Amino acid sequence: VRVGVLGVGTISRCVLEGVCKAFLAGQRAEGVEEKIYISARSSANASALAEGYPNNIEIKTNEEIVSLCDWVVVSVRPEQVEELCKTLSFREEQIILNFVSACLTEEKAKEVFSPVKRIVRISPWPCSKNRLGPVLVLNSSGEDLENFLSLFGDVVKVDTMDQFISMQSGSCFMAPFYQALESITTWLESENIEREKASLFVGSLVNAFAVDAKLQGGNGFAKITEESQTPGGMNAQALEKLQSAGAFDALQGALTSLVERV
Repeated sequence: VRVGVLGVGTISRCVLEGVCKAFLAGQRAEGVEEKIYISARSSANASALAEGYPNNIEIKTNEEIVSLCDWVVVSVRPEQVEELCKTLSFREEQIILNFVSACLTEEKAKEVFSPVKRIVRISPWPCSKNRLGPVLVLNSSGEDLENFLSLFGDVVKVDTMDQFISMQSGSCFMAPFYQALESITTWLESENIEREKASLFVGSLVNAFAVDAKLQGGNGFAKITEESQTPGGMNAQALEKLQSAGAFDALQGALTSLVERV
């Protein structure tokens, strides 16, 4: 199976970095070639990938990618899709890996990628470059594809577009999360802690929290929330203060607004 990528923006660059790191570590998806063909969109990203991973990345034109490849990643902005695809001749047996925003509906995707029958909607995240984080999948084409996707993250499959949109929206605490870390760091600075020490401390602490969070698997986080506090203790006080201020209701409200936006 040959893989090609149309559009090398931030997300697809991160995915490609993750895949190439997997290849360099001796991991691969059976049946998938270790040479990936990419277009020159955002030429700085494409050039950096080709220079950094010369054995795994090769730049081709859009037309060459569609002609050569069995799986075609499409990773452009929604308003660019029609313009991109109208000059390309896809084949019915190809598989489109659709990285385009959910603003591109399933119906519209079928139209612009015609005559392709199998269109898999995928949402990776920037942490893919470190082979971390979820890879959200709708309409999976099967185990071979999922093995490839697992090279750069944890595959999470959903059954409907509504679920896909909700999961994507649920991920959008990323910027608020980092801002919360920055808020803690600046608070520590106000307590006469040097910024470098504060940042290292907070980053290390959150890394440990993240490991524990992943170990919860499919059980949710109510139990670990309970275990992380002592009645009347400092963690319990901090949690109660935030709950009383409506912080978590505000977070859910922000996520709901994103679903409504799409």
